[in-house]
Amino acid sequence: MRYMFLKGLLILLIWVCFGPARAEQSNLVDAMDAALANWAKQHGVANTTMTVFKNGELLSPTKSVPVAKEVFALASLSKSITGMCILDLIEQKKLHFTTPLGAVFGKRLQGLKLNDTHNANITIAQLLTQTSGLGPDSTQSRMGKWLYSKRDRHEQISKHALGRESQQGTSGKFQYNNENYAILGAVIEKVTAQGYMQYCRKQVLEPHGISTAGLSPRFGAYGAMGGWEMSTADFARFVIGNLSSTSKYAAAPFDTAAAAVDGGVFYGAGVFFRKSTVGHNFWHHGAVCLGEREQVGAFFAFWQGKLGVVVGYDRCPDWNMMIELDQSLAQVAFARQ
Repeated sequence: MRYMFLKGLLILLIWVCFGPARAEQSNLVDAMDAALANWAKQHGVANTTMTVFKNGELLSPTKSVPVAKEVFALASLSKSITGMCILDLIEQKKLHFTTPLGAVFGKRLQGLKLNDTHNANITIAQLLTQTSGLGPDSTQSRMGKWLYSKRDRHEQISKHALGRESQQGTSGKFQYNNENYAILGAVIEKVTAQGYMQYCRKQVLEPHGISTAGLSPRFGAYGAMGGWEMSTADFARFVIGNLSSTSKYAAAPFDTAAAAVDGGVFYGAGVFFRKSTVGHNFWHHGAVCLGEREQVGAFFAFWQGKLGVVVGYDRCPDWNMMIELDQSLAQVAFARQ
């Protein structure tokens, strides 16, 4: 299984800064559908699901594109739910960006003497922004073993990652690692004394009318780092509620926790983002790549706090596929705003 990030993704959403041409909104969903269908045919993707949204509303379905109700695996898009859940705890002053893990877990985590290592000084902000210095990502070789289990592995991953006497990453430098978000899952459970899914569903999903969300029966073990599933329509509601320009986070993402990645791209609270001519562009790709056993892909983009799309599909994408999907949908979006 891969959770996707490479420098190639940094070009995404950079070029879409030209002035939009006017067109009938009724044509937008059909045009998005055509772009997605063309991409799927080109790359041999058999099944896709998509929801398009604009100005805070899911666009009216067309005959060919009903508002998607079937659930799809979010894969790494799940990190945005975890990120918003952590921001909720910070808003309640139950955590701070500067809170070190030693203050959360005390001296021990499943028998690990956390305060005996420098890992106890890793902060919530460093985990959120993938700058903790943890590495290598031990989940990459273990996720196949956890397939079809809904019991999250937050504590198991945390113990393994934080028990290393030395890390391969560099503290303060962006390095994408699933372990960061698995540890945040354990943090949420410790601070709230509730299950991760139970708390995050109540705090950051249900307030936005989301009803289809849950841990995937296939990938639920990945929990906070990649275990959620829901309909594309419901994930669109989540994006609208948390990343619209009127939301506290999206209005000023640099005021929370953000790490520079490259080329004007930043990472924070489980999403990539960059400044746009109006507001910010937010996006993320996700994928489960387990050979013949399981292959899924996921993508969302939200341009300038106005227009967005959520896509799920049944294929492990390569880099060209992800770039082409992003560009084909962004071109439609900016030509038809």
